[in-house]
Amino acid sequence: MRPAQWVKNIFVLLPLFLSGRVCYPDASVNAIIACLLFSLTSSAIYCINDAVDAPYDALNPHKCNRPVASGAISPRSAFCISFLLLAAVTVVIFISDSVNIRSLWIPLSCYLILNLGYSFFLKRIIVIDVLLIATFFVLRIWAGAIAAGVYLTCWTIFLVALLALMLAVGKRRYELRLALKKNIVSRANLRHYSLKFLDWFAIIVGITSVIVYILWSVSPYSQEHYHNDTLIYTSLFVILGIFRYLWLLIKDNKGGSPTAILLHDRIIQAIILLWTLTVGYIIYSV
Repeated sequence: MRPAQWVKNIFVLLPLFLSGRVCYPDASVNAIIACLLFSLTSSAIYCINDAVDAPYDALNPHKCNRPVASGAISPRSAFCISFLLLAAVTVVIFISDSVNIRSLWIPLSCYLILNLGYSFFLKRIIVIDVLLIATFFVLRIWAGAIAAGVYLTCWTIFLVALLALMLAVGKRRYELRLALKKNIVSRANLRHYSLKFLDWFAIIVGITSVIVYILWSVSPYSQEHYHNDTLIYTSLFVILGIFRYLWLLIKDNKGGSPTAILLHDRIIQAIILLWTLTVGYIIYSV
């Protein structure tokens, strides 16, 4: 079920945070419920993905200890666990008294269907595989906006999509480098990528993310919505965070698990904390 990966679902709370409605109990509770439902759904997908990927995972020195790949759990058991998790999510959605929670079936269904397509065949298509990973994060913020009853801006969609795309490219680069080093094929489409292509892909997406963030921070929408023109200063944290990740990816050859970087890299953690506190102060002090 990979509970460590649930940290990705913090993105579900982003629309609530940026809308300035954290102090609204109903919106906050609904957003937290949406985050939990996404965590259970993503765990169901991980179970299916591990069952499908078991032959490739067994060749990967970092993934060979996963339950299905190691033989600790059968693929059939993994599918059964997945079914139970999805059944629990379905029950919670349809017994809820909140219209916003019941409406979550739309983004969750899209997330499930696209992930099934990804697990069985779409991840074998180069570029499409990383674009789909970015789409999964967009679905998270869409669900968060529905649950909290807030408006999801195009700025938020583009920023999250670009950030997720950079992380997905970084993960592919790490897998390719490991495959070349160990002379193994841990993912079917890796042979179609090259390290140089993925390096430039990650750098271009990272720089584009910085540009889009700066444009958002000085846009008429931000200045009107937040009654403040100081968001531009928070771009410093975005620049530092993105370049720190690119350094870890290209120079230090990390990036196989963005979640592991988030949970263990103190500099990344400090940058995210400072960004959250600064943006929170700007939004909620007005």
